[in-house]
Amino acid sequence: MIEKAVRILRRGGVVAFPTETVYGLGARVFDESAIRKVFKVKGRPGDNPLIVHISDMKQLELVAGSVPDRAKRLIKHFWPGPLTLVFHKKKSVPDLVTAGLPTVAVRMPNHAVAKRMIRLLGEPVAAPSANISGRPSATTFESARQELEGKADMILKGEPSRYGLESTVVDCTVSPFRLLRPGSVTLEQLNKIVKVRPMASKAKGAQKSPGLKHKHYQPNCEVLPLSGAEWKKGLIKLIKAGKKIGVLSLKAPVPKDPHIVFSEKFRGRESQYAKKLYSSFYRAEKEHVDVLAVQSTGKTGLGLAIMDRITRAGGKA
Repeated sequence: MIEKAVRILRRGGVVAFPTETVYGLGARVFDESAIRKVFKVKGRPGDNPLIVHISDMKQLELVAGSVPDRAKRLIKHFWPGPLTLVFHKKKSVPDLVTAGLPTVAVRMPNHAVAKRMIRLLGEPVAAPSANISGRPSATTFESARQELEGKADMILKGEPSRYGLESTVVDCTVSPFRLLRPGSVTLEQLNKIVKVRPMASKAKGAQKSPGLKHKHYQPNCEVLPLSGAEWKKGLIKLIKAGKKIGVLSLKAPVPKDPHIVFSEKFRGRESQYAKKLYSSFYRAEKEHVDVLAVQSTGKTGLGLAIMDRITRAGGKA
């Protein structure tokens, strides 16, 4: 199946494939016609850059200009893995990939299927998440198929994504480096290796990372974050309003009520919360809920990434 995917990519096709973060929708990075197809299939705005996926350091040299020593330290500690680094791009990288910016976002995935596909292809693959633009990212084969069947030329089957959130993105073209998008590699982990500034409070102008402009991660129901203090009263209010409710609880108790048609309880395990967040969005759609009530986390560690996705899913960012 991977060999077939490589043949499709070489012919200018687009392939959805699993990674440890979320499913990607990939095309050869230097094939502008195929890159245009990625944008068309997703309905993706042209000012939203793609992430270039590589299988080894030689492929990094094909797309990135100079790599600062501090970035090499991050590479040593976190690649392959769920960390994307932004560099000045080589002129050979199509502007379509980078939304016209002089920078390119690069990641080396740590997933057997993705690594083998890119290695056999012999060149980098540009890939956003495998979903229609603005929708929740696909973290399972079933979700990727729901979003892209009949649109992508092939959907490679794999196990559910290990992390469930898009990669952390760090801008390595500024000093000190800056966090552009939080993910499973946390700001605290990054700062143990090199100095990385927190992400800006609001995205303005052209953005070097995907996930910062336009709407993102939104299912076709309301996503309502509730803090621990708001939890009980918030659920009672929804129940009294006769809403059909889905619930994601990090720690808080979930009452038994016929209005609550499904619930996921993560018992304080933020990693499981992150892993199942998007699949829970798809489940909420399948159950036709009116509101998905989700318990807020703290905004440190992995909680920062979880709350970033929840806030954007609720249309508040």
